[in-house]
Amino acid sequence: MLYAHAMSLIHFVLAMVLWSLGVALISGTSQAWFVDELSVQGKDEARKIVIPIVQTLALIVGAAAALASTWLVMKSIVWPLRVGGWTSIITGISILFLLRENYGEKSRSIKEALWKNAKDFMQHPFLRMVLLKSASGGIMFRIFVLSWQLYMIQALRLPESFLGAALTMMVLSLAGGNTLATILMRRIHPIKVSVIGLVGVTMGLLMIGIWPNIWPFAAGVVLLELGLGIEQGAFYVWVHDFIPNKQRASFISAISSVESLMGFMVPIIIGLFIENVGFQPTWFFAALSAGLTAGLVMAIANMKSKEE
Repeated sequence: MLYAHAMSLIHFVLAMVLWSLGVALISGTSQAWFVDELSVQGKDEARKIVIPIVQTLALIVGAAAALASTWLVMKSIVWPLRVGGWTSIITGISILFLLRENYGEKSRSIKEALWKNAKDFMQHPFLRMVLLKSASGGIMFRIFVLSWQLYMIQALRLPESFLGAALTMMVLSLAGGNTLATILMRRIHPIKVSVIGLVGVTMGLLMIGIWPNIWPFAAGVVLLELGLGIEQGAFYVWVHDFIPNKQRASFISAISSVESLMGFMVPIIIGLFIENVGFQPTWFFAALSAGLTAGLVMAIANMKSKEE
């Protein structure tokens, strides 16, 4: 809300600080609450169905919100921000009064919790591997997000009007991947479903890199987004098996922090990379990152099977 009505640089800075603080506080908490609530009710297996469906619905709502924002901007540039602000306020109040608290061990101080979480991360091999997987996957994802529009316009020489259709195709493919993850996890372990998704991502990136034409690009993007949807739908199911209930929110936030760090570092590097070596080697580098991520997930699966 402050961002919508900011009239000076100080207002903008304050708005962004509050925005960042809010994102940091909510990161990981909603999913941690939901998974813990399922455990309390003895419905752990429901994760395999519910989490991918929720992610699919979130994508659909996000696409609808993007279309609504286009209409709201015609009225005023501040209207999308106002609607977003009020939606967040109403959502926060609803969560406060409608959902019950299920988090344990409230007697620990923040300092004690941070120290224990950091210690557990360093001592737990699974959690270290998950962080490495998140970092590697974050590199691949950021490269694609930062490059696909430039690639369409500069390399494929497509008009800017094609960007909207391409984005719609990506969102639908991503939603389809989340739905497919639900189906696959009924027959295959979620970790193996993650590997299947990452193989699809790798193949999609290789298609884009090998054949610099519009149709291989379209096919590669669909395969990539399907793979991303499958991987994301499965990852947030199996990762909770490695995380202690009382530290779930903290650990999921740590994973989000690693992905955010990649989001900060990759843009600094990727522009220079494309300028010096071109788009095609960039796609191959992203494919290498996706392949490495698949390898890390397979290593996690191997560690898990040996432990059992």
